[in-house]
Amino acid sequence: MVTFFFYKNFTTAEMLSKISSNYQYSDGYVIVEDFHLDQDIVIINKDSKPNNKLLHGKIVQFPSSATDVVKKIQECAVGVKPKYIMESVWANKSTGGVQKAFIIY
Repeated sequence: MVTFFFYKNFTTAEMLSKISSNYQYSDGYVIVEDFHLDQDIVIINKDSKPNNKLLHGKIVQFPSSATDVVKKIQECAVGVKPKYIMESVWANKSTGGVQKAFIIY
């Protein structure tokens, strides 16, 4: 089981089903330093003090490996950035609680 936080392209059932038909999700957010979704920019500071903006999205669990999920995302060819960063973050569920998740930005 692997958990991802999606904030833009994979936040609908239609897009998530391109990764897998078997998933569970909840609404949530991560705390970031800054973001500009129209320009595909997300800034997450390793020092948590500058991180004070809420980036809302979906916390999604897949019954597969992170590698398999990334391969499916790549097959969708969403976006035109030459380089992406994948890291682990604490995702906050809107209903309460936190969960470790991968974010790609």
